[in-house]
Amino acid sequence: MPYAILRTAKLKTNGNIGGSLAHNYREIETKNADSSKTHENTHSLPNAESVKNAITERLPEKRRSDAVLCIEYMISASPEWEGWNDERRKEFFDKSVQWLEERHGKNNVVATSIHRDETTPHLVAYVVPLDDNGKLNAKKFLGGRATLSKMQTDFANTVKDLGLERGIEGSKAEHTAIKDYYAKVNEPIPKIEKIEIPPLKSFESREKYAERTKEHVIEQIKPKYQYMAIQAKEVRTAQKDASEARRSLVELQKQVQPYLDATRDLTTLQRQKLNQNMMEMSKQIQLEHLKLVEQRKKEREQRQKEQEQAKREEWKKLYDDLTDYQKTYVGMEVDKLKRRHKDDPDMQKGELTRFKHFLMSDKGRAKLEQIEKDRPKREISPELQAKITEMDEKKPKQEKLKSRNSGMER
Repeated sequence: MPYAILRTAKLKTNGNIGGSLAHNYREIETKNADSSKTHENTHSLPNAESVKNAITERLPEKRRSDAVLCIEYMISASPEWEGWNDERRKEFFDKSVQWLEERHGKNNVVATSIHRDETTPHLVAYVVPLDDNGKLNAKKFLGGRATLSKMQTDFANTVKDLGLERGIEGSKAEHTAIKDYYAKVNEPIPKIEKIEIPPLKSFESREKYAERTKEHVIEQIKPKYQYMAIQAKEVRTAQKDASEARRSLVELQKQVQPYLDATRDLTTLQRQKLNQNMMEMSKQIQLEHLKLVEQRKKEREQRQKEQEQAKREEWKKLYDDLTDYQKTYVGMEVDKLKRRHKDDPDMQKGELTRFKHFLMSDKGRAKLEQIEKDRPKREISPELQAKITEMDEKKPKQEKLKSRNSGMER
């Protein structure tokens, strides 16, 4: 994701202003600039001297000795921004100048330049920081972290419709001054150490010499290559981790954005009071949530009890309506399940419950009806006949039914 870039520098002396202008108008060597493209740079004023005069004309006669005479702005965007290659580039610089004029007043934006001879195009602006009373007051525009953060947010909002985003608000990242920005750009490229070539031996053929030279060179660069490969892997891993961390921070920023917007213009005391109220409200919300969770838990338990009671009543009605032959079949199936899972009470209970639910289902009822329907057509097995006879002899009919019914309920 490409970001809007905004950097500032406080110029307190004429020497500071002269040094900055010399760099801006390429009156001194600029290591990071391509001299073949310098003619593409554009300036609102023709030379450094004219900018100095314009700044001097805006300065009040009475001012502090340590006052900031001029603010230098450097405005750009991430190198990967696709807008550098289309009409959005001009719109970006036009909106940037308009933002500066609205922020400081058109007359106080003394001069602007656009550099196109460096890796990434950027706008440089020289602004005299006069307040509404006509006094030099750089603190009003650059004083403190909150002011700088608001400045970054306001500028990012100005150009966000061009596909640019603000850096992570509220992060611990320090505001980068222009001199530090250029220092990073102008860091020297590491030099590659010279590779030694072995001398040609007497009576050595070209083929052997070439093979020996190749092995000698490989032997020299192999450790460096392996080290660079490890470093590259670590860099890729770090870049991936940083990218994921940035995405997480962006998501976090979106979540806390309402808080940042609400507290941006508050004093420290007002923020403390707001935080205290938020803590109290948070505790109250949590307490209400716990009560709601407990209430829903009780409602679920009550519904479960009602469902279980309904199942018991349904089973009792079903069992009472069974014929003796059907009840005998059910009793035998129950005995089988008990014997099969006699060593595992939990499994036994679960199987008995499933069997009972099956009998209450449409398929189970159909099976019971089929058993009763087929009774005259089939011969009763000796085992089943013995069971029926034994049950009839030992217990009266009511006690027998009650025993089987209680067995199923267990």
